[in-house]
Amino acid sequence: MIKLCLFFATFLTTLISAQNNYETSMQNALEHKDYETLTLKLEEVQENYPNEWLPSYYLAFHTINNSFLHLKNEAILKEELIKAQGYLDHAYVGNYNKAELLVLQAKLFLVYVISNSEKYGRTYAPVISKLNSDAYLLAPENPRVVLNKAQWDIGSAKYFGANTEKFCADLQTALKLFEIYKSKEDFAPEWGLDETKQALKDCNK
Repeated sequence: MIKLCLFFATFLTTLISAQNNYETSMQNALEHKDYETLTLKLEEVQENYPNEWLPSYYLAFHTINNSFLHLKNEAILKEELIKAQGYLDHAYVGNYNKAELLVLQAKLFLVYVISNSEKYGRTYAPVISKLNSDAYLLAPENPRVVLNKAQWDIGSAKYFGANTEKFCADLQTALKLFEIYKSKEDFAPEWGLDETKQALKDCNK
C-alpha cells in the first residue's frame, strides 16, 4: 500500500511539474513580439509538448498574419501558407476546441483569395463559407467565430452588390460576445476585439 501511494504521489508530482513547465514555456514564448523569435520559441514548445494544441495554433495564427506581408510574392506567400497549414494540421490532432481552428483555416484560405481572387476565388470561396458555418454550428457563442463569419458574409455581400446591414448586426453581436466570453483554458485565443471595432466602423460608413 505504501509503495502504491508513493507511486501515485510521484506520478502526480511529475504531472504537475510538466504542466508548470509547459505553462512557463508558453508564457515565455508568447512574450516575444519579433515574428522570427516568437516562431522559434513556439516551435520549441510544440516539440517539447506535442500533445498540446495551442503552440501549434499560435504558430499557425502568427504565420497566417505574417503571410499578408507577402501578398505580392506568390512563391513566398505559398511557402508561408503551406507552413501554416502544417501547424494547423498538427493542432487538429486530438483537439476538441475545433471551432477556433476552423476560424484559422478559413483565414488561411482567405489569404489565398485576397492574393489572387481569379486564381483561388472559385476554389476556396465555398470552402471558406462552409468552414465559417461549421465553426458557428460548433460555437455560436465564440466571438471570433461570429466575427470571422460576419466579415466573410459582408465581403461576399459587397462582391455581389447585396445589402450588408444584417451582417453588420452580426458584428454587434460579436462585440457583445467579447464582453462575456471567457475560456477556461490557459493561453486560449483572445484576439479579435479591435478587429471587430474596426469592422463595425467600416460597416457604418
